[in-house]
Amino acid sequence: MNHNMEEKALPQCPFWRKLGGQRVGCEGLTDHCRIILCFDAPETKQQHEEVFCCEHYDHCEIYNAVLEAKYAGEGA
Repeated sequence: MNHNMEEKALPQCPFWRKLGGQRVGCEGLTDHCRIILCFDAPETKQQHEEVFCCEHYDHCEIYNAVLEAKYAGEGA
């Protein structure tokens, strides 16, 4: 098992939720749901997390959708 992402950086996105396998979880658009991304390969999951969960989450479309849907007007 490759633990490179854990060694480099932990996700910084406030909407990231820990999931196992080849899945990435995100806070959902409402309080009663979660968004789950399923990847075909561990490498693509790792690449997604390194770019959009750790380094540049403000460029992630899911981050921006959740921010707008749940926190617009809260000064987030």
